[in-house]
Amino acid sequence: MEQHGRQWSRSYGVADMNEQSVRRALRILCISPRFPPAASAEAFVSAKLVLALLDAGVEVRVLTASPTVEFGPGSYREDHSLIWDRLGPSVHMVGGDGQGRFGGLRKVHSALKYGALFTHPILVDMFCAAARDLMAEQEFDAVYTRSHPLAAHLVGLHLKRRFGSPWIANFNDCAYGGLLPEPFRQAGPLLPTLSHVWALRRVLANADAVTFCCERLAEAHLRGGDRRKNGLVRIIPHIGQAVGHKDCRDSFVVLHAGNLSDFGRGGSCFLGGFQRFLQGHPEAKSTAMLKMVGAGGGEVASWAAEHGISHNVVATPRVPYEESLREIAGCSVAVLIEAPVKEGIFFPSKLADYLCAEKPVLAISPAAGTVSDMFSRGGGGIRVDYDDTEGAARALGRFYEAWRENRLSHWASTHHEVLAPSRVAQRFVDVIRQCVKS
Repeated sequence: MEQHGRQWSRSYGVADMNEQSVRRALRILCISPRFPPAASAEAFVSAKLVLALLDAGVEVRVLTASPTVEFGPGSYREDHSLIWDRLGPSVHMVGGDGQGRFGGLRKVHSALKYGALFTHPILVDMFCAAARDLMAEQEFDAVYTRSHPLAAHLVGLHLKRRFGSPWIANFNDCAYGGLLPEPFRQAGPLLPTLSHVWALRRVLANADAVTFCCERLAEAHLRGGDRRKNGLVRIIPHIGQAVGHKDCRDSFVVLHAGNLSDFGRGGSCFLGGFQRFLQGHPEAKSTAMLKMVGAGGGEVASWAAEHGISHNVVATPRVPYEESLREIAGCSVAVLIEAPVKEGIFFPSKLADYLCAEKPVLAISPAAGTVSDMFSRGGGGIRVDYDDTEGAARALGRFYEAWRENRLSHWASTHHEVLAPSRVAQRFVDVIRQCVKS
């Protein structure tokens, strides 16, 4: 198989791949450790991009990891939304049936071979072996690797050196804890940190293109010694998914999807703001509803009872991703709460779905951050600080008045066009073609 792989490398150079691509659809190999049925934000955004590429006529083969390899048996959630069914023929899972149970010597060998000493050497080894097999079977125009974790990019580096394949490395999260915004930045032990820094610099130096979901995340990775001197750097935003639009004229529904306990004082600010909104608009008590999807129920129900607004609050357990889209379609206002950081360097994938559903957004997030940037450029909502309970109440009041006057659509942003699946897929295809031609 290794010999066959070398023959592929000689027979299908970059120039030949250009000619091949003219005669057939682009074909890419995607290395995505987190992918449905695993239920996580990274799994969902990765799957949505693959779906959009398939719709655009791109052939995609996805290598993903059995969730038990990374998270252990029973320690992860699964999502079986029907939207993912089309992906089945394109996905190849590695690490099942005990493949991830390596002995200590095997781990050390893999770590040294791929430079993955502290970067999931088991995953890297399994992905490299599976990718070599696939690339021996058919030619690919490009290899596309996604983080988190950083392990996928080390696979891309190996394939780049082995086959000379054009390689796009994508980041939707920080490559390691030292890049997180304050106060969550993690210094970490010296050797793992040095290993991660070295791995990141090799990725940035060798990938034909590096893509990020937003400008601030790119800046966090490219500042200082990690800045790329050559190659493409492009922004490929998250895809927003929507399942239609429902005009809620009977009730003013404020929706938050997720667990409020994850957001500390941001969650307290939002709940306090909703209570004060009702105090300032007593007529809204008959029509306003706070819907907490994925909040569990006990903690929120206790808070609502304590403040005498139980009939205005509904809390439900987690729902499948596709069901969450239907919940978003049926709300009047969507709520986004970011972790309390000094600078918001991330693009919350939930925001993309809110905006593509054309829902106004109340965001409790940093003044300096991606969300603030997006609202300033294309509208879509109101941002308030973490401790500004009165600001949250005023924002809900403004949305409520717009709802009463049937003009919530005035809050719609221009972002839904940019985040549409076809637009994002085309941006990504453009990056692939630039890499293939270079």
